[in-house]
Amino acid sequence: MHTNHYIVVGGQGGVLKVIKLSEDCGKYSLQNILFFKSYCLFTGNVERAVWNETYQKLTSSDSNGLIIVWLVQKESWFEEMINNRNKSRVVGMAWNSFGTKIAIAYEDGIVVIGAVEGHGLWTKTIEPDLCAVCWSSDSTLLLFGLKSGKVYAYNANGDLLHQLHTPEVENAEADPSSDLESTRITYEYQVNGNRSRLFIAYQCGVVQLMRNNTDPFPVVVRISNLIINGAKWSPNGRFIAICGAETVLETCRNVVHLMSAYGEQLRMLYLPGEAISDLSWEGTGTQLCFAIDSHIFFTKVRYDYKWAYCGQTVVFGYEPNEGLRQCVAFFETKLEECYLKYVKKLIGVSACGNHCVIATKADEQLNEYQLQVCNGIGTPVDNKTSEIEPRFMAMNRSVVVVASEEAFFVWHFTNPEEKQKASMTLEGTSSDIIYFGDDIKYNDDKKADGSKKAMRDLFCAVAVSNNFFLLCRQSGMVHRYTLPGTQLQSSFSLGLRPDRIHLNCTGTKAAVLVSQVLKFFQFKEHGASQLKYERKDVWDFKWDSENEDAIAVAEKNRLYILKDLKADEPVLNNGYICSFDNLVMRTVDMDEIMLNPETPKISCIKEIEDKCLRDAKNMLEKVNILGATEFIEKNSHPKLWSLLAEVALKRLDTATAEHAFVMLKDYAGIQLIKRINSIQREAMKKAEVALFYGRFNEAEAIYIENDRKDLAIAMRSKFNDWFYIAEEAARSQGSYGDDQLQRKAWKEIGLHCLERQSWGKAMGYFEKAESYEYMIRCALMTEDYDKLESIAKQLPDGNSLLEEIGDLFGAAGLCEQAVSCYLRCDKAKAALDICVQLNQWEKAVQLSKDYNLKDIDFLLKKYTDHLKDKSSEKTLAVVQLYRRSGNYIKAARIVSEIANEERKKQAQPLRLKKLYVLNALLIEQYHQHHRKKIANNDDEKSKVKIALEELMEENTSLSVADSILIDNAWRGAEAYHFYMLAQRQFYQKRLEAALKTAVHLTDYEDYIDPVEIYSLLGKQKAEQRLIVQEVGTKHKEFLYVRLLTICFAVNLALISCAAGQFYVCSRAFMKLESLPTLSEQERQSYSKLAIEIFTKHPPEDTKQALVECPYCKGKIQNYCSSCPHCNTNFPACVITGQPLLEYHFWSCPSCKHRASEREIRSVKYCALCHFNLVNELT
Repeated sequence: MHTNHYIVVGGQGGVLKVIKLSEDCGKYSLQNILFFKSYCLFTGNVERAVWNETYQKLTSSDSNGLIIVWLVQKESWFEEMINNRNKSRVVGMAWNSFGTKIAIAYEDGIVVIGAVEGHGLWTKTIEPDLCAVCWSSDSTLLLFGLKSGKVYAYNANGDLLHQLHTPEVENAEADPSSDLESTRITYEYQVNGNRSRLFIAYQCGVVQLMRNNTDPFPVVVRISNLIINGAKWSPNGRFIAICGAETVLETCRNVVHLMSAYGEQLRMLYLPGEAISDLSWEGTGTQLCFAIDSHIFFTKVRYDYKWAYCGQTVVFGYEPNEGLRQCVAFFETKLEECYLKYVKKLIGVSACGNHCVIATKADEQLNEYQLQVCNGIGTPVDNKTSEIEPRFMAMNRSVVVVASEEAFFVWHFTNPEEKQKASMTLEGTSSDIIYFGDDIKYNDDKKADGSKKAMRDLFCAVAVSNNFFLLCRQSGMVHRYTLPGTQLQSSFSLGLRPDRIHLNCTGTKAAVLVSQVLKFFQFKEHGASQLKYERKDVWDFKWDSENEDAIAVAEKNRLYILKDLKADEPVLNNGYICSFDNLVMRTVDMDEIMLNPETPKISCIKEIEDKCLRDAKNMLEKVNILGATEFIEKNSHPKLWSLLAEVALKRLDTATAEHAFVMLKDYAGIQLIKRINSIQREAMKKAEVALFYGRFNEAEAIYIENDRKDLAIAMRSKFNDWFYIAEEAARSQGSYGDDQLQRKAWKEIGLHCLERQSWGKAMGYFEKAESYEYMIRCALMTEDYDKLESIAKQLPDGNSLLEEIGDLFGAAGLCEQAVSCYLRCDKAKAALDICVQLNQWEKAVQLSKDYNLKDIDFLLKKYTDHLKDKSSEKTLAVVQLYRRSGNYIKAARIVSEIANEERKKQAQPLRLKKLYVLNALLIEQYHQHHRKKIANNDDEKSKVKIALEELMEENTSLSVADSILIDNAWRGAEAYHFYMLAQRQFYQKRLEAALKTAVHLTDYEDYIDPVEIYSLLGKQKAEQRLIVQEVGTKHKEFLYVRLLTICFAVNLALISCAAGQFYVCSRAFMKLESLPTLSEQERQSYSKLAIEIFTKHPPEDTKQALVECPYCKGKIQNYCSSCPHCNTNFPACVITGQPLLEYHFWSCPSCKHRASEREIRSVKYCALCHFNLVNELT
């Protein structure tokens, strides 16, 4: 069972053995057996056994057809079900991928499909001579193989679908089928569309690979001289293991072939014994188990992962679970962070130093390949597109050599660490040249014709040193080229075909791996000679980056270090070699990483020390230091001398330590020895040693124990350990350093947060440190201008930072705050400039007067003239400018002129009302500003005195035109307000209300043409007839009026006629006929219309609505705007237009106009000036 490390073995005599291995057994030892038990319930030889991974069951059968289903409970297996058909032998059993159904095939052609619960689902008779059965990966198909080699596909219900296309059977060249199996990946696993997921293995050594059961173009692989006994997919569905007997002449050997899903034969392994009967994969796919005779053999599968190691980062490629794209992971081992980079199709990875090169296929159809050099976190440094397939790659710190089987090129990539890279590159950039095997050069713009330049002796490996690189052919021929010039130096033969080749650090030796045998070569002037030493069963190796004669070699599950071709004691290891430098080897367990590639663990990285380093540590720990010194002198290495110096200093043996530092040529260490020798106290010497090796806590503890807290603080400050200083200062409540040190610590911590753009945290630390300069920066980055204003208030007057804050406020458009900051630092001119820039002219005028600055009135006039010249009409922008500068009278005068011009152009009444309201509000602002100015001169003046002084100043300072403008400020707004109100009331059929409003409108003939007030149709439409229809009722008579004109002005005559007030109507016609502006034709039209009306109705009001005058108690009509008895004028309600006869009324705070208290409750704004009444009324 793959997931639980179980192995089941069936043998002769009905014996079934179940074995469980520990989880670590595949790494170092295969003898760690946790469970072993034999069962003898079968009568024949046990031939078949299959696992049910989902439900943890085992199904086995013998040669007599007996089937037993086993169930595990507490590490013991019990038979759950027994079935004995006793008619035919079982030739195949298979559980579906969900573990819910089992298919059992008998030799006589009977097929039984059963459920996991134990009952049968259906039984069907297929053709006789069945020999194999399997489910498809999605459990929708059943495939049956016959001894004739034919394969049939049935659906899950047992219906025949079709026969699979098997070219070998169709050509009658195949022997009977031996095994048939589909991949074990689940239905949800999305494999590559071009990858095979079904194979058919024939006993004669033929294997057919298919992408699906209807694949018209299967891949057929013929393995010569092989009798296949068993074949299995790997758990990930990417590889196939095939076992059998190889027959060459009269000999017969057990052999295992490892094949890719595309039919490529990858490895071949010979096994001892007489006959191999079956094989099985371990659950992770990294081990294989073989049954040979009466033994079980285990082998470790070493995958050729696409991985590399650069700096401290493991770079590897894998396919995510969806399988639709590939991913390159950058596992940074120091920070334990993993960065992912998705690519279309990963071809290879190579690395050197702190960079790696990733080769991918950019386009499937155009055969373009992308090369990208990245750093340790996946950030691209340089990239290149090539038509050469990067089958083999090697790189150093400045170049990448890329080769296909037929051609190669050298790419000088951009490396930020190599400052002299540009000077090293030859003119013409050799990276733009493709070199073929016959040394013919082609430029990149000239397409390479691979068919014409095809070679029989193909390239198979490449290796790069600092100043040359090697290119190997399959024949063993090696070409040596110089770098960076790419000139052919020499060609020589190795006499073998290398699988991999690596050069040592000096480029004097090469290690060549050939069929798991590692051979060594020494370079000569024009060739290489093979050394008489080799290692077998090698799967990985790495030269020492410092010692040219040292190399790390991985053999099986052990790691050897060869020095001068002499092997040290091996170390158990199952990881791939990342690096070998400074007497330490770093390995990575790629098998473990690939189980969870998106979240690799640091436990997969292991560091293994060299034997001499381990011996030196043991000698320094157990033997005296003199013996260790002699050993290190015999095995001299900087790492060992550094270790000796550290141990000697720990023991305060300055003589030995000085000798070690001299051997290391470490000037800082020698200076340390001098300082230690000048110190008298032994504790202080130990503190210096701890400080030198970065053990700050230990050094600090020594300082504090010896009452030298000042030295501890100085040490922490020197190494910028401000977090610790701040923490200790807060914990000790002032005993650890002074306030100045604490503020400096807060400031440094704030700078640390500032560099990481943590503005909020940085602001908190800077506030504690009272570092206003950086507080300003943090507030600006967060756009917290309230905080910026608070900072400005904390600064004293005259501080240079106030000008900076003022500039920031000015840039943000906050004029008031900017002016305040400028004035506090004596920058009045800058304050004036920012007011002008932001159009705050009122403030600018005030500053100009208070500080005797330049003539702001001249600048204001110049600017207003500029605005007026931009168009033919006076723009309202000038009004806004005058208002901001405090020249309210000038602004009101301009608005009044604009309104009068608009009135002449017959503008819309609503626009005219808005203009007159704006004019009146500017006058009101003038009054408020003037009264405030007078009140500021003398705080003790009463409102009456302020009003009197205001009137006196207006009489003396204002012109006659300005006085008239002020006196009639609201008259234009009132006129058009009541004009529109009367129209609205009339069309809403509120005739009495409209009459009252129209009567009040007669007081505004200076703003509204009298013809529009009194006429029926208006001045321009006098010739149109008015059709009047009379409708009578018992209590009330009124007229509905329909106009035949497009535009219509509501007027008194029309309203009074419609309301039945014919007395008022007659007075309106009399006024119309007396107007001097009417033409004779218009006067006749009005006269004719009056005769038509008054012949039917006498000039008397049909209803008398009398009210009492509140002053003289006389009776008057309710629409009268003044009392005819006492000549008292009544104010009009701005909401209804009717006269206000009550003593109690509401007055608007803005325009001072009145309204009925009852009416004002139902509105939110003043009807005239639109003042917001929500806060006023509540």
